[in-house]
Amino acid sequence: MRKKTPATIPFLAILLLAFATPAFPQLSGIKTIGGSSADYTSVEEAILDLNAQGVGTGGVTFLIRDGIYNENDNLDIVDVNSSVDNPVLFRPDTSAEVEINITISGNFSSAFRIHNSDFISFNGTALGGEDGERNMVVNGYRNENDDIFVFWLSNGSDHCTLENMTISSISSPEYNTGWSTPIYCSTYEVTAPEIGMDSFTLHNCEVIGASTWSVFMDGGDYELNDFHFLGNTFRDFQKYGFRLVNGANNCIIEGNEIYQTFEMARSSVYGISVLSGNVGTCIHHNYIHDLKHSEMSGCRGIYLYGDGCGNLIYNNIINLEPGLQANTSYCLGMSSGNGTNNQIYYNTLYMSGIDARGTDSYCLRIYREATDLITKDNLLLNERVGGSDNVHCALYILSVETMAECDYNFISVNSDSVSDNRYVARIGSGTSTVYYNTLAELQDAPSYSPRDQNSITGDPDLSFPDLHLLETSICIGEGTPLINLGITTDFDYDERDELYPDIGADEFYPPGGVSDEGSLTPAGLILQSNYPNPFNPMTTLRFVLDETAAVQLRVYDLRGCLVRTLVNDNLTSGEHHVDWLGLDDSGYPVPSGIYFARLSTSGRIETRKMTLMD
Repeated sequence: MRKKTPATIPFLAILLLAFATPAFPQLSGIKTIGGSSADYTSVEEAILDLNAQGVGTGGVTFLIRDGIYNENDNLDIVDVNSSVDNPVLFRPDTSAEVEINITISGNFSSAFRIHNSDFISFNGTALGGEDGERNMVVNGYRNENDDIFVFWLSNGSDHCTLENMTISSISSPEYNTGWSTPIYCSTYEVTAPEIGMDSFTLHNCEVIGASTWSVFMDGGDYELNDFHFLGNTFRDFQKYGFRLVNGANNCIIEGNEIYQTFEMARSSVYGISVLSGNVGTCIHHNYIHDLKHSEMSGCRGIYLYGDGCGNLIYNNIINLEPGLQANTSYCLGMSSGNGTNNQIYYNTLYMSGIDARGTDSYCLRIYREATDLITKDNLLLNERVGGSDNVHCALYILSVETMAECDYNFISVNSDSVSDNRYVARIGSGTSTVYYNTLAELQDAPSYSPRDQNSITGDPDLSFPDLHLLETSICIGEGTPLINLGITTDFDYDERDELYPDIGADEFYPPGGVSDEGSLTPAGLILQSNYPNPFNPMTTLRFVLDETAAVQLRVYDLRGCLVRTLVNDNLTSGEHHVDWLGLDDSGYPVPSGIYFARLSTSGRIETRKMTLMD
């Protein structure tokens, strides 16, 4: 039927239509939830209004008043017209402590879902509070054994952020199977448009519980690009801390702590698992420890499957102690496949405990045929003992040709006895397997040179459980000169010595003293957190000097490459500030991602992490 023109519609019909379908303005400015004289009595009411009206000029911020909110499930933000200029933000109001409790039931149900909507953010820091404070808790109570999620990010949702919150998936013992997940990012089982997603950020959240995954990512036939997981805590999941299944490209997993507080796993347990088809994953500065598998299963710190390419793994600390009846376990592993251009630098991988079952354990296990793997400056120490007809090795590689470069590592089992089942290295499988009792034997192995010719062995002298170097460690100053790698900080973001860095994730700095790499930062040198952060395109850095000094303030990328010099001058004591417009030294805009501002003067150094968003 042809639509009538306004001239052919009777006046009375126009009047009735006006009363039947009133025009609502789009939402903008500040809206309040809960408490007296609020715009909305519940979070659900606010989301329904957001979906109905859309977002107006400048975006809308929903301030949640102090209190406990018992909400219905499936709070879906769908097809909202938000954008970089008109974002949507949910956060606690001034001085508010917010708890949101949601009982989730039914297959593919969730507490919150963001679908085909851009620039949606939940920030748990109360308005006016100190950045990083967690003033909001979201509890997803589970009463089914199906696919149930606390936060679900689905098709076409770009540039969304969850930060500064506690997110928990809670279930009673009878519902501890199935696939409950606190953070679920996937195009699976959703309605059109079936498209991928870009630039999701999970930052400074405590993520608790999961019958399987803390974080699940699966692009399926579509891509998930530039997802960032920064400075979070993941604990008490039953199988995977992270599970990157397919189509996840250029993701960053940085600065997270992954562990379990009690034995709850129902199978083998993984800290980070990256499957085939993922490209450019960067895994660094993570602390993985106390992975508690079920009986007759094993634990794996970081595991890359199959054909993943261009993955960079560095500055991670993994401390594992499998149980007495553990299956084969390893700190870092790569499975069979032809993935290319993968690199492993400056990790500390430690295995310990007693084996009463007779299964193998490895610090680094490379079971693939690709010939261009680079492995340098890693600390591998396997002190696991026990078992029979099995082995405990620091290094296991399927074939010598796998390692294009392998050197400046520390490789040890703290034993050179020929009567035990501990070996520095294993090469090959089946009847072609060869074990090497000492590093010297490995270095002299057929076709192995020039690999590990500058590597060392013995006792590294570590502190426990953080696996940092003690001042007597033989790993100090034995790493690859940084000019060859471009990685300039350690696990703690302390500066590494450019010519003589330490092996492993930690660069040794004696408490309150001066190391061969320089001195710790005195209280009189203060580099404050940049503001705003995240930012686009400008952020301001403020710093305080206790005396007149020559100052350098520089910006580096994730690889430690210099991006821009902001200050290189003599400055007087007092407070200073400088703006960075997101440009490199040539004046070109840099891509979105994580950057580091490094302030140095007279051997004193401070570093701050910054996030540039599209």
